[in-house]
Amino acid sequence: PMDWDRAVYDTIEFDQVIGMAREFAKTNPDTLIVVTGDHTHGVSIIGTIDDEKPGDDMRQKVGVYAGAGFPNYEDKDGDGFPDKVDVTRRLAMFSSNFPDYYETFRPKMDGPFEPSIKNEKDEYVANPAYKDIPGAMLRTGNLPKDSDTAVHTVDDVVLQATGPGADGFKGYMEQSDVYRVLVDALALGTPTN
Repeated sequence: PMDWDRAVYDTIEFDQVIGMAREFAKTNPDTLIVVTGDHTHGVSIIGTIDDEKPGDDMRQKVGVYAGAGFPNYEDKDGDGFPDKVDVTRRLAMFSSNFPDYYETFRPKMDGPFEPSIKNEKDEYVANPAYKDIPGAMLRTGNLPKDSDTAVHTVDDVVLQATGPGADGFKGYMEQSDVYRVLVDALALGTPTN
């Protein structure tokens, strides 16, 4: 949660598994591949953060639109993952909902990000461990003080499918309709069409 660098690695792993499933389906044409998520998070990539821009104000190091340029991640070992996430020009990704926390504009290299901690009133406050990181900026949260990190959102989730039965997935679908398509594709019940 709010540790987007790790989420990107999870997404790359997910993409690689989908690639493996697609390779499997080439020699097993009766394979239905369905790819979706179970929820969404309110996050946006708005450009890049460039450490080589002058000054100490990290906010001024955020580049947007044409001024963003491309990140300088590298994959020299060819495993599909960036060799390191703490590059000088990296993606700028931010949450739309959050507790009070210190935005450092940098990957958290010492372990998972803990944006907030409980105080003596049993409320979550910005974790002071990040306060003195050069350029850190306090962001006042928009979540209740009993929330310690960003929360799921109610956005629609994308679903993509290929293989026998994939044509049953189309347009906007209620979650329960997804299961009906799977049941039909697996011939587990009476067809709904």
